[in-house]
Amino acid sequence: GLTATPSRAGGLGFGPPYQEIITGGTHEELLREGFIVEPVCYGPRTVDMKGVKISRSTGEYVVSQAEERWNKEELIGDLIRDWRKYGEDRPTIVYASSVEHSKHIAANFCGHGVSAVHLDAESPLNERKKVFRDLATGGVKVLTNFGIARVGVDIPEVGCGVLACSMASINPYLQSTGRLIRGCKSVYWSNGGPKDTTVLIDHGANIKKHGWPTEDRFWTL
Repeated sequence: GLTATPSRAGGLGFGPPYQEIITGGTHEELLREGFIVEPVCYGPRTVDMKGVKISRSTGEYVVSQAEERWNKEELIGDLIRDWRKYGEDRPTIVYASSVEHSKHIAANFCGHGVSAVHLDAESPLNERKKVFRDLATGGVKVLTNFGIARVGVDIPEVGCGVLACSMASINPYLQSTGRLIRGCKSVYWSNGGPKDTTVLIDHGANIKKHGWPTEDRFWTL
């Protein structure tokens, strides 16, 4: 098996047929070699998730209940204000709490003169690929999504991530932040040089709950 997050939904570990974990490289080693970059993290404000149920099957907050907490006009206004303050106009991925929340965020960014596109599971593959290319080359500034830009996506040109959601388990947190910290060369970084940092704006207290994105963790089966 091969994975960057050796835990299953709900925080469960791996059993047979796996017998041992072999670490391919620590965050410290990957940072030193330039494969990943250190994030600059901000936690300007958060949403109280007290009372929101966690699904037994996914280990995550129930989507409908999380959406009720997050999908509000004033909170989306905070996202845009804090992105302007901390995001440095970098190509950005926003992780929303639901599909409707993601659509709402994209519409508000566009309404404030920022090119933004929403993607979800209903978005055709060719549309996703085009948006990913546009994000990497400057045609789109902000990608908002629910469940799309987390696993199996490689857009290292992205230099900012906004966690507009609370993640109850560590897997989606590491998978999402992992998209942001990948190193690359791009027109955005030092006139085509290497990407030196990435920005993470955490509105869900996820860093407090799960630790620093590049923190080395001791995994067991």
